[in-house]
Amino acid sequence: MSAKVTPIGTLRPGDIVAGRYRVERFLQRELHEESYAVRTIPDGRPLLLKLIAWPSGPPELSPAELESWKLHVSRLVQLRHPSLSQTYELIAIDGDGRTCLIREPVELEGQTLQEFLHGLGRPLSEQEVLQLATLIGEALDAAHRQELFHLSLSLRRVIVMPEQGVFRIKLTDFGLYPPSLAARFAEPGYLAPEVLSGQPVDPRSDQFSLAVILYELLSGQPAFIGGEDEPREVVVQRVLAEDPLPLLLSQKVELALQRALSRSRGVRYPHIRDFIAALGGDVRAFSPPTQTAPVVSRTRSPVESWPRLWLPMVQGALWALCGLGLLLGGKKILWDRKPPVYVDLGHDLEEQSDAAEPIRADVEDPSDGFLEEPDASTLEPRRDAQALSDAGFPAAAKLAQVKPQPVKVSQGSQASLGPAKPPAVRRDGGLGEPDRAHPPLATGDAHSEPVVTAVQIDVMSQDGKLLPAQENGLRTCLRLVRRPPLPYRVVLENIGGTLYVSPRGTTDEFQTSSDFRDCLKLRISGIVIPKVVTLSGKAKGKTTP
Repeated sequence: MSAKVTPIGTLRPGDIVAGRYRVERFLQRELHEESYAVRTIPDGRPLLLKLIAWPSGPPELSPAELESWKLHVSRLVQLRHPSLSQTYELIAIDGDGRTCLIREPVELEGQTLQEFLHGLGRPLSEQEVLQLATLIGEALDAAHRQELFHLSLSLRRVIVMPEQGVFRIKLTDFGLYPPSLAARFAEPGYLAPEVLSGQPVDPRSDQFSLAVILYELLSGQPAFIGGEDEPREVVVQRVLAEDPLPLLLSQKVELALQRALSRSRGVRYPHIRDFIAALGGDVRAFSPPTQTAPVVSRTRSPVESWPRLWLPMVQGALWALCGLGLLLGGKKILWDRKPPVYVDLGHDLEEQSDAAEPIRADVEDPSDGFLEEPDASTLEPRRDAQALSDAGFPAAAKLAQVKPQPVKVSQGSQASLGPAKPPAVRRDGGLGEPDRAHPPLATGDAHSEPVVTAVQIDVMSQDGKLLPAQENGLRTCLRLVRRPPLPYRVVLENIGGTLYVSPRGTTDEFQTSSDFRDCLKLRISGIVIPKVVTLSGKAKGKTTP
């Protein structure tokens, strides 16, 4: 093994672990994990024992967490894949408070990805990284199909074994930590934010860790770690609150990494397969893992003959269609009755006679809070068809175009109709009876419009201009922040062709919105020229009666 070997370890040569493994020699120690070369006592098979020396004694786990951890590893023992080191046994916590993982000794055949990168002395090319990403992604995909998660993936968990210019890897230490212990003891610079914050985990948590590894291979420096002696709390805070610096890569790789490195799991790719495909990798080689679980033979009941099966199926389908038809017909009769609409075609919309009923027309309000309201000058009581249509009232415009027809009304019917009433303007802008649930506004005018505040958004660019599509993308991202206070201001800085939210001068609601930052990465495409883009939103004004 190429790593430096130190003679200090918790176990000594000749010690017996769990009554089945004899310690041969100490290999190395990293953080609080010790590696030993061991052999099985019955047949002398060489294996590797990973011992966790807990810094302050064995951790306290609830019985449910301990049982879930053991079940996770028992399923992992049955998993076989060419890019996964075979796990044989996990001793969760023994009588001495130790945790031991027994697995295949792949370190004796190659070197860790961290040692390989340091020995190379340069970042890897995109093609080399794509080869490694496909191999690692294939192994993770095989485990995720069995609902098994790594949760402690890092450069030293990947063993590289070059063969005639072709990479061959082995992914190690699967299931070494349960989620609660991974947040406390695994390398924090590679963990997903949901793991560090104690939230539920899923396959997208390993996707984040893989994206951090690929970032380091392409740039030659870690994404969130500043130095080897940096405190753990500083690294954790950096993962939870900061974004890695942008890289000068191809657009396909850059966009794929930005999405996989998002702190919001909803923005990441649904599966590792999708992430590798977005990078440009060939996912056709991905295959489901092979299980070594014993096959249980079951006696099969005799198959019914086909004529005896299809007859009741056809009968059931016919009864279902009949029931569905009856249900739809009853709904049509009982619930879809529309109230009659009374329209007097014998009088103009502008000159109502005493015998005319109010015209009823329900028009939906087209405004959504961000659209500008029409000018109040076009909403006069005496409006023609063109003015009604431009103001956004198509139903009223259609009624205004109806040609008057003479209608004779008897004296008895005229008396029953009651006194003439002018057409009322409802709160939604339509004509007809006012809404009983929303009385008219106390303005003294029956035709007054509701007061609606519109938002005016100004975009100012420094040292260049944005493309129309980019400016539309910015306006779309602004709508993701719900009800920001007016007036607001957003300052965006261009770093390597990507717009980042500047903490100087930006309203708090936009600084703390992860949806707004993620939208900037995905919506603003193409070459961004301005150095600084400032967005300001203010109340445009209020419509007057």
